[in-house]
Amino acid sequence: MWYFDLNSHAWVKCKINQSYPPEIDNHTAVIHNDNWIVFGGFFGGTVGLHSNYVYKYEFSSNTWQRI
Repeated sequence: MWYFDLNSHAWVKCKINQSYPPEIDNHTAVIHNDNWIVFGGFFGGTVGLHSNYVYKYEFSSNTWQRI
């Protein structure tokens, strides 16, 4: 995960906890309050390995959690 630093005008890779989800393509995501909610998709781009999981990224604590 990356963010754009408006002060340095450069992309920076986020340093996050070790509980981040696996690579998921074609997922659905929404921002709600301080959270980024991610649902579904395909694991690592492999057709047929569909994810039914919901993950939450909390911006203020910089952590991922499977919910």
